[in-house]
Formats: sequence, structure tokens, C-alpha cells
Amino acid sequence: MATSDTGQIKNAAAQPDYQPGRLIGASVADLMALSGMDIREAHHDAKAEETAAAPEPATPHRLVELASSKDVNVRIAVASRPDCPMGLLATLVYDRKPEVRMAVAANPNLVTAVADQLATDKDRQVLMALVANPRVEVSVLQQLTQHRKDEIRLTAAATLEERAQRPTDWWDDAERLPAELRDRAGGLGG
Repeated sequence: MATSDTGQIKNAAAQPDYQPGRLIGASVADLMALSGMDIREAHHDAKAEETAAAPEPATPHRLVELASSKDVNVRIAVASRPDCPMGLLATLVYDRKPEVRMAVAANPNLVTAVADQLATDKDRQVLMALVANPRVEVSVLQQLTQHRKDEIRLTAAATLEERAQRPTDWWDDAERLPAELRDRAGGLGG
């Protein structure tokens, strides 16, 4: 079916005896036009989401581009990546969608400055993701034990208690550092 046949598709779908099988011959472009979706935008967003979530390394420049996507799922995927640059994580802390901020809070390479900023977030789920992140510094958890919401305060205190039971060397692991800091620290070791 050609794009000029979009009217026929709309008419077929509006009929009381509509059967989805009648639209099988419609092109993807026609069906997307019927839903009001722009095929170029949909292809771009799908490709961006695939790239953002891909386990292969992406350049920091590409991650910055993806982080400005209109698609919240793309921004979540970028914020979740362990190789997301610290500066980009610091920017994503201010994303209007709490799901993106939750992904930042759960990032395995979260640094203290970013965690400190997240500790002031008003969204309960963001704060709970922060408390659940095993890489969050004790100082941030201690700050959250003073939170006005009982759930946050009690969960942070329980997390601190749990950590107190662990051996102390678990935290001194250089692998926990973001690649940017690990590379710099490598030259300092001798």
C-alpha cells in the first residue's frame, strides 16, 4: 500500500466490522502515519536506544549526544552505562524524569560529588536507588540517615549497619573507580 493510501487505512480501521488482517498489506510507513508517528524519528530513537544500551564502548561524545535524546529510555540507558563519563552523570542528575535520575543513582561508577547532589533529590525512588547502590560512600548514607522521610532514613541506617558487618577491604578496591580516575591514579602508584 502506498503512502497515498493512508486514508484507506484510516477508513478501514474506523469501520465497525474492522479486522486487523485487512491491514496486513499496509506498509510500515502507512501504519506509522496512521498512528501519527514519523518514521524517521522512530528509526532514529530506536537506533539511539540500541546504541546507548549496547555493551560495546561508545565514545564520550556519542554518549553526550544520546543523553540529550527526547526518548527517556535512551537517557536511562546512557545513565546506566558504567562507562558514562562523570561529567555526563553530573548533568543527568538534573534530568526532569526521575527514572533517569534513578539510573544515575544506581550507576556502578557513581562518584561522591554526584551522589551528594542526588542525596538532595525529592523523589523517593531516586533516594532509594542511591541507598541501594553499594558504591555510595558512607558519608552520603550518613547524610541520608537524617532525611525527613522515615523510609529513606531507616533504609540508609540499615545499609550502614550492613556495611559495618563487612570486611573493610571491600571498599578499597581500585576497580570501583571510574575509568577516568583509574587512569589518572595508575600513574600515581609508582
